[in-house]
Amino acid sequence: MSTADLLFELGTEELPAGEISGMAAALCKGVTDGLAEHGLPFTAATHFSTPRRLAVRVDNVAMKAPDTEQHVVGPPLSAAKNDAGEWTKAAEGFARKQGVSTDDLLIVEEQGAERIAAHVSQQGAQAAEVIADIISNYDQYRRETSFYSEFPDVGIATPDCLYVNYDQSRQEFVILLANLSPAESPSWAVTDSQVAMAVGALPGLHAKWWRDPVLRQKDWIVQFDNKEFFGAAMGAAHMVAPIIKDLYGEVEPTQRAMALMAEKLDAMLAWTATRPFTFVHGDFHAKQMFFPTDEGGEFAVIDWQFPFVAPGAWDVSRIIGLGLTDEQRQAQMESLVAGYYVALTDRGVTDYSRDELDIDISYGLAVSQMIMVIASAQTDVTLIQKECSDLGVDWQDMMLYRTQNAMLEWNTLELLESI
Repeated sequence: MSTADLLFELGTEELPAGEISGMAAALCKGVTDGLAEHGLPFTAATHFSTPRRLAVRVDNVAMKAPDTEQHVVGPPLSAAKNDAGEWTKAAEGFARKQGVSTDDLLIVEEQGAERIAAHVSQQGAQAAEVIADIISNYDQYRRETSFYSEFPDVGIATPDCLYVNYDQSRQEFVILLANLSPAESPSWAVTDSQVAMAVGALPGLHAKWWRDPVLRQKDWIVQFDNKEFFGAAMGAAHMVAPIIKDLYGEVEPTQRAMALMAEKLDAMLAWTATRPFTFVHGDFHAKQMFFPTDEGGEFAVIDWQFPFVAPGAWDVSRIIGLGLTDEQRQAQMESLVAGYYVALTDRGVTDYSRDELDIDISYGLAVSQMIMVIASAQTDVTLIQKECSDLGVDWQDMMLYRTQNAMLEWNTLELLESI
């Protein structure tokens, strides 16, 4: 069996000294889990780190996974053939899914009943393709440059892109955007009226791409069933969740949510796959937005480094969870969510109930909190403290407590327990 060593290095911003080793371990787990999931054996894995770099070395990775033979049992024979002895659509669908013709179907006895079956040969995955997929989960440059290249009219206001170029082999990129002034970004000091403006802009994005199969073809967008990405993210959030107690204090609901998401990863992904999907910004908060000022300007959304194909409610949860104080959220969240829902239906989304939206809002709060937990561990919090202090914002409230309290109000822990 042909093998080779894999070395993956990831450049980062300055990481807190106490968290570097844990983040490197999480990266290592994400890489090795991805190899194992595709049947690629290796002999050992080691992680390394510096304040601005994480690295993983995996020894003796097989260049190709072994081919497999699988015996797949399908529906009962009574459902697979009609009274005339002809194959039914159920049988044809089963054969098509297994990549065989109906002539190749077998009849077997399983648990006292005759069923159809197929003998399926599966070629082993190529290491080069699997590694490329794993690495692409961390390739923010490709995501943002692809966004501006392929989605000039995404359905929500973005800056005009004057030039974009990306050299993947050298990890170099150029994005030249139009000047948005006199519009300004409020950073973390967003007002409730600005939050309302941001929520009001989302239906244009989400309705335009509602269940659109084109999104599932974009490998640079994080897909809702991307196990490598969400496994690494949920695993990292769970790993660092105990540390955030030192930063914030009362964090038990957040710690429990992160534990549930990591421990029930497969169930979370399977459940998310049942939800309606659309184009999701992924990090929809006020630092990624420009708003009109008294001098003029227009609303626009920037920073498309981690777009998702996922429930649109995740964007709603993120901007409300981070942008509104507890008092503002308790007074306004219901009307904001209701307005978002009405605007979706006005734009043609008719296969989605308000109850379903509320469920996705609840889960979206957990996803948003996962991002904040990771950010708390990866970022020098003294920088956040200073920025928020200069803006008159309570940094702990904004970074954790607002969303944690929203999770409690929207029964997020109960939802995660039930999945």
